[in-house]
Amino acid sequence: MRKPTTSLSEQDALKRMAAFCSQSEHCRSEIEEKLQRLELPDEAIERILQRLEEEQFIDEARYCRAFVNDKLRFSGWGKRKMAQALQQKHISRLVYQPAIDAIDPQAYKAALRKALEQKERSMKPEITGYQRKVKLLHYGESRGYSFEELRQFIDLSSTEEPGFEEDL
Repeated sequence: MRKPTTSLSEQDALKRMAAFCSQSEHCRSEIEEKLQRLELPDEAIERILQRLEEEQFIDEARYCRAFVNDKLRFSGWGKRKMAQALQQKHISRLVYQPAIDAIDPQAYKAALRKALEQKERSMKPEITGYQRKVKLLHYGESRGYSFEELRQFIDLSSTEEPGFEEDL
């Protein structure tokens, strides 16, 4: 158990975190981490978190909806990467999955298309054919999109890689 070593009172910490949560959405684990850095006792941290949740300064479901929306619109992330990031923030799958399932399919496809087009424009012109497709697949997977989702946008039917036509 941690001993209180800060001069900040529990009430002041509550006010500070309420103001912080009023500015933008934050999840419980982010606020808990900030409170731990203030070196408050564990019991005080738990009381503050509980109060913030009761007064709806912290709402994990609302946070997930905002997170998913922002990551899709501004970062072009796929569902897998969003889910992984939310898991790392210690949010239950039962809380974040509905937010991910609520993604508009058209917006999701548009974000994927935009990400792949940007990547393709950034590639060197000498990268063609098979290498280009592989790079796009790797990029798409690193952005959190599944192979099935990527297949809709990357034509994999004609591979120009030497060696594929060899008889085994």
